[in-house]
Amino acid sequence: MGLTKATITNLDTNEKMDVLFNPTQYAIKKDNQWTAKPVVGKNVPKLDFTGGGSRILTMELFFDVYEINGADVRDHVNKLWDITMISDTNKYKTVAAAALSPAVGSELDI
Repeated sequence: MGLTKATITNLDTNEKMDVLFNPTQYAIKKDNQWTAKPVVGKNVPKLDFTGGGSRILTMELFFDVYEINGADVRDHVNKLWDITMISDTNKYKTVAAAALSPAVGSELDI
């Protein structure tokens, strides 16, 4: 089974975009906040969980339409821009990158 082209999907609107070239790598990051409170007589502070941050997907996409007759790379960039814009009705945009390859997994819910 060959590689499947990655698809970027807005999970709120179901709008999709196939990437031209699969990213060679990606990273998912999520931060949490902890507050350290000193404890008298101890050499380590007491840590209190104060909240979690958003998950962030980072990848480099390559847009090359040189061999596609009459294609404009701005059309692809603008579609990506539109999919990731936050709408007035939904302040929390949910976007997923799916199907990077069968070996990686079927969906990354970001």
